[in-house]
Parts: sequence; structure tokens; C-alpha cells
Amino acid sequence: MTQYRLTFEGVYPSGRKWSIRQHYVSAASLATILADWKTQWETAWTTATTGLATVYPTGTVFNLVTAAELSGTPYREGLKSSTAVSHAGTASGDGLPEGSAIVVSRRTAAVGGRNRGRSYLPAPSEATQADNLMDATTAGHISTSINGVRTAMVAAGHTPVIYNVKASPADPVVQTNKTITLEEVDRELRSQRRRARKAAAQYV
Repeated sequence: MTQYRLTFEGVYPSGRKWSIRQHYVSAASLATILADWKTQWETAWTTATTGLATVYPTGTVFNLVTAAELSGTPYREGLKSSTAVSHAGTASGDGLPEGSAIVVSRRTAAVGGRNRGRSYLPAPSEATQADNLMDATTAGHISTSINGVRTAMVAAGHTPVIYNVKASPADPVVQTNKTITLEEVDRELRSQRRRARKAAAQYV
């Protein structure tokens, strides 16, 4: 089985980039898992009235998927491939500040923080929330889309995982894979400081 790092990427109206990455193990080739990843995110983004596109303003664009093979301890990227796409959001109005993010908690069968992961989706449209809380319908659509990607990838033979990068009494062997079994969307909007830190300074 090969360890893969997969990314789903795009740009905000300002041109600043956003991305999420997830890890999978699979017996499939790099080209196959990349093609499946692309298909599932395009489906999640473009599905009629419930797709992710409906959550984002027109200036927020999904434009790239990437797959990389990982090996070594710690993991390092080896072979890597990407495919460009072009899917803009469809929501009316402006987006929230680009430091905002929708948090998706990635759960395994075990409990505790070391058995969970997180993905940070980009800042949504202002119309999706009130007082920093997403409306339940929107959160439900996002949950359906995100879990749809995972279940379709599993059906295609790819297993979503998280792994530890440091040894601990609970996880003595680094890079021990733990299978993701559920993804839940937090209605409370959060901040993703790493995206803001990547922006170049604009001195006057």
C-alpha cells in the first residue's frame, strides 16, 4: 500500500490561495488516486443546489487538485502530480474575511485528540451565517459533500487516515495510520491564521 498526500486548492477573490490536505493509503497508482480525488471534489463542489459552490461567493474558485506519494521517516513527498480545474462559487454577495474558516473534524473509531484530525475549508459567503454561526441547512450541505468525498474514495479502494508524527506512550510507533470513519462540520466559524501568515506584507 502507498501513502498519499492529497490536496484540494483554490483562490480567494484577492488572489490569495487556500488549500486543504488529507492523507490516504491505497494500492492504486498515483494517476488513479488523483483522478478519483478530482472527480469526487468536482462532484462535491458542483452538485446542483447543495454543492460546496453554493456556500462560496463567485470570486472564490476551486482550481487545483494534487496527489503526492509519501515515503521515509518522517514522510517526504516523492512522485507528485496535479490537475487544474476551474469551478467558481455561486453564492451571491461577499465572502467573509479570508482568515475565517469552516472546520471539519475528522474522526476515527478511537477517542481523544490524538485520534482526530481537522480540515479547514475556506471562508464562506456572508449569507451563510449570522453572528459567526452557520445556519444548520448550510452546515448540513457541507457535511453531505465532505462525507460524500470520503465514502466515494473508500468505495474506490482508498482509505482516509491520520497518523502521528511524534512517538508517545499511546502511540509509540510514528506514522501509525488510523482510519477516518466520520467527518463533522462545526457550525461555529473559526480562524485559520496560517493562511493570513502566508500573505506578503503590504507596507505604505
